[in-house]
Amino acid sequence: MKKLSFIAMAAFLAISATSCMGVDNFDEPEARYTARLIDKTTGLPLLTGQGEGAVRLWEMSYSLNPSPQDIPFKQDGTVSNYKLFAGTYDVQPRGAFWPMEKYEVKIGKRTAEDVIEVVPYLHINDFEMSLDNSGNQPMLTVSCTLSAPVTVGLPNIRLIRPFLSTNHFCSGSMCIGEYNNIKEYKTEINTAWADLKKNDDGTKTLPYSYTLPVKRGYHYWVRMGAYVDDEFHNFNYSEIKEIEIPLTKDGES
Repeated sequence: MKKLSFIAMAAFLAISATSCMGVDNFDEPEARYTARLIDKTTGLPLLTGQGEGAVRLWEMSYSLNPSPQDIPFKQDGTVSNYKLFAGTYDVQPRGAFWPMEKYEVKIGKRTAEDVIEVVPYLHINDFEMSLDNSGNQPMLTVSCTLSAPVTVGLPNIRLIRPFLSTNHFCSGSMCIGEYNNIKEYKTEINTAWADLKKNDDGTKTLPYSYTLPVKRGYHYWVRMGAYVDDEFHNFNYSEIKEIEIPLTKDGES
């Protein structure tokens, strides 16, 4: 009797294993979605930080209440995902720009690139840097001004600061951490646009400037950024500049 029970159990397990090895009738996701952010006020690409902000998608083809999925922005303001199911999606970009309403995109194998025109909260202008290499400690001075494409309803400007990195990824999420918590290397503003000190025509702020110690022989990637008091606290950024610090101070061979 025990032998018969053992044989029956073995047969059941064999059938179960065979059924689990059946062919999956669902095709793998192979639709693609690619997009790039464009600053509507300048026509230029909107630069971001790696993973700062995202395009949020809702697949509407198979559900009335789908769960959202996010495709993070790359540093150049682009996004890409080549493993989506073909269908109709609601799309909503979310980042350091004025909020956008959802819009519909049909996503398939050959979906054209989605050009997303946004209005950033802030422009980081006149970004400059200079090196003082005359002393024992090289010092890098960076500066910029701010402007705002839209000032009515603009949230308070919260913070402005420089970012330094030792590789070409340079942003709030990818920078040298030792500069982060030093008050001299950032300005906590928390002020309305109208209350900032500006140039004569009122279009730009007066320069914000910071002087930071750097290391000899290092190659740095540098940019500046600021953010407003919105839901996300993502930075608007300047372009990235590179600088190599000499191994010796000026006048030494």
